[in-house]
Amino acid sequence: MKTKVTLLARVKEIREGKPFFGFERVETYKKGKPVVPKEPKDAETRVTSYYLRFTEGGKRITKPAGSNFSDAVVALRNKEVEREYTVRGLDVPNTPDNDSRLTIADATAQFTRNQTALDKSPATLYGYKKAVEQFRHLGFPQRKRYRESSAEKGMAEGG
Repeated sequence: MKTKVTLLARVKEIREGKPFFGFERVETYKKGKPVVPKEPKDAETRVTSYYLRFTEGGKRITKPAGSNFSDAVVALRNKEVEREYTVRGLDVPNTPDNDSRLTIADATAQFTRNQTALDKSPATLYGYKKAVEQFRHLGFPQRKRYRESSAEKGMAEGG
């Protein structure tokens, strides 16, 4: 039988006038088929955090998945994918949690270093460096404003 990953909600209840913390299972499968998980009732007041429960090497492991429901569901799906890759004997892909992605700032610095190492002329290096700096500082909101303002100018000019 294939083991599955279970999403648990840590809930706070009042029993006999005292706070009690327990776990509630969040339904992610129904009759063996995946379903869209639904946040527990009164989650804002009752749920303190979410956990993933699964078995590895014959031991049951409970791992924290955060206090946000949507982040916990993403962690659940990522763990399911990771386990499926392991079962099939494939390398597990990097998850977004892993900071192995190259940032724009790092990529532009690397590009500038590479161009310097290629013995380009100073004028070419200057042009490349300025172009890369402009690209790095150009953000999506700025581009959007530029497009809107140029569209407004076209409308104002009658074109």
